[in-house]
Amino acid sequence: MPAVPSHQPSGFRPEYFTPRSTQDFVLPDGLTWVRSAVQTDGTVNVYAPLQTSSAAPPTVTIAPDSASRSLRISPYGIVNDDRAETSVVLNILGDSLDLSTFWAVLYAIHLRYATPNPESFVELIPLSIAGLSNRTQLYEYVTHTGLAFAPLPQSVSPEYVPVSVFDASDPEDAPEKDGVYRWDILFVSSAFFQGAGAPPEFHFLRVPTPGPTLSPYMTNVFPKTTVMTRRANDGIFTVHPLRPPKPKAGTIIYQRYINSLSPTSASPSEKDAANPKSTSYPLLTLQIIDPSNPDHFDRYCAWQNSDRVNEGWKERGDEDHHRQYLRGMLKDPHSMPVLVSWSDPTVDKLGERAPLEPVGYAEISYVKEDRVGIFTGGLGDWDQGTHLLVGNDDFRGRIRFTAIMTALKHFCFLRDPRTDIVVGEPRYDLGIIPRLASYLPQEFNREFEMPHKRGVFFVLRRERFFQAAIMY
Repeated sequence: MPAVPSHQPSGFRPEYFTPRSTQDFVLPDGLTWVRSAVQTDGTVNVYAPLQTSSAAPPTVTIAPDSASRSLRISPYGIVNDDRAETSVVLNILGDSLDLSTFWAVLYAIHLRYATPNPESFVELIPLSIAGLSNRTQLYEYVTHTGLAFAPLPQSVSPEYVPVSVFDASDPEDAPEKDGVYRWDILFVSSAFFQGAGAPPEFHFLRVPTPGPTLSPYMTNVFPKTTVMTRRANDGIFTVHPLRPPKPKAGTIIYQRYINSLSPTSASPSEKDAANPKSTSYPLLTLQIIDPSNPDHFDRYCAWQNSDRVNEGWKERGDEDHHRQYLRGMLKDPHSMPVLVSWSDPTVDKLGERAPLEPVGYAEISYVKEDRVGIFTGGLGDWDQGTHLLVGNDDFRGRIRFTAIMTALKHFCFLRDPRTDIVVGEPRYDLGIIPRLASYLPQEFNREFEMPHKRGVFFVLRRERFFQAAIMY
């Protein structure tokens, strides 16, 4: 029996993001900037989007209710009234907002109001859209996509049924009921990062399935067609769903701005005067690796041949070895080889795409037809797994590692809503094990044996991820 590792996982340690009074961030297209700024009267102005012209950007004001009117934010029908928590309603004031701008405003609200609480994550944020001229359209948008829901009865009764206090059939000027007004909504922060209501141009998942030109015809998830994989060398003999086509090599598949690395962030960060990149380059990008691109391939070879990376991956070899490996990964329908990059978009270069700095390599796979699925058992048809190496030493560290791992898991949950869990199975004695347990809200399930290693089986569940993952 192998020796017990000297560093056992201690469990997930959540961290919380505190924005500055003025917080800038870029949307997932990597080009469109938004600014959130606290005013002297306590209101918050959201400028969405910032513009290159001298004209003032569109402004939306977020104002706490002047009478401190509150709505329930504890789970409805579950928490007793004597334990229920409430939160002050935030009024969204402005003119008519198109859906993309309103989504960007909700992003700004999430960053400012959902994440700073050190005691518990705020999942529901009470909002009022009564001050917006196209409130009917916005109300339908958020309630039909699941970004928000109409408040339910505020008190729990023995015969409680979760029926909204107001619905679409109520007149626009309907009077208050049970402390709720006609245009009150409860913004669901966890639904936001599940992609609910995300405009196609700003979705974190940059490439829909099966492809951008065909996506209007995809009204549902990729259908289930049962096929079989047999790989005698890996001991794999299983039936599973046919996997959708993968994007072409070089395609950007995911992008997200990491606010805790932003120059306008007040969060703790990795201060290193000798390495200015430790607190810049905040835009994280995942793209399908392209072995025909010398910049991709040369970096990949150098990383795999380094002593540090080879300790975990065991893929050291010549260029032919690496080229064949990547070609096999690109051809394999169940796996997706990914290049991880950072870039440094800046507000003074609005509309310009920042050059990418490749820093690592990852693999994302459906695990039903993978070795981990064979040796652990019990995995579902759409469950997935990830592997990661960070090859560039300038971009290592707690904040970046957490951001990359979270992004990989986020991509898995976004690309198929039927994925219930995302797993990992690193070698049991690697020094990274405690960090994987501490930085991600995943379960240290057990250690298990594979032909080539003793692994640690990490399990990350969908509900837990969107409840607690560090998404800033």
